[in-house]
Amino acid sequence: MKSVYTLFACAGLITLSACSDNSGEPESDQNETSMAQTNENLSAQLEAERERTKELEEAEKELREENLELKNDILTYKQESLDRRQEFNEQMESREELHSMALEFFRVMHERDYSQLDELTADGIDIVEDEELLVIHEDKSSRSFHLMQLDQNHFTSRRSLDWDEDKAVSEYSFYRAGEEELTLSGVVEVAFEQRNSDWYVSSIQYVN
Repeated sequence: MKSVYTLFACAGLITLSACSDNSGEPESDQNETSMAQTNENLSAQLEAERERTKELEEAEKELREENLELKNDILTYKQESLDRRQEFNEQMESREELHSMALEFFRVMHERDYSQLDELTADGIDIVEDEELLVIHEDKSSRSFHLMQLDQNHFTSRRSLDWDEDKAVSEYSFYRAGEEELTLSGVVEVAFEQRNSDWYVSSIQYVN
């Protein structure tokens, strides 16, 4: 009888042990599923962070390129501004130089200073001293211009000035002062040409 109780006791222990093992399997599966889900979530977050980082890097690269382009544009604008200012200053200097030269040319004609007149004129102009003439050679034709004779009652003003690189044309109005008003006595067109950085009178004529 004692042996029968012993057998029942052993069978009960085996049954409890089996039940204990069977009840642990669902909890293990649940833990594994939870860990797998967590890993998937972490992987998804990591991938999202990588994409975000990539987008930020691309945005930063574009911003740097835009900044560099903007800096280049600013430098280009500054250089263009300096070039325009330099060109303007050169034009103003040329205008003043040509104006002073024209007035000097009128003066030496009036004074019949043939030596200085020769220095101011280009090769295409011949000076005929005994006839007080300038002979202007243009293309295949020639024409003459009598040396101007001015007096203290004459006044002059520049009407216009046009030039293109090494050539320029200017018009001057001459007025005679009367008792009550100034009277226009004539308009002269003077052409200049530049050679070796120096300007010379290449033509002169009366215009309407």
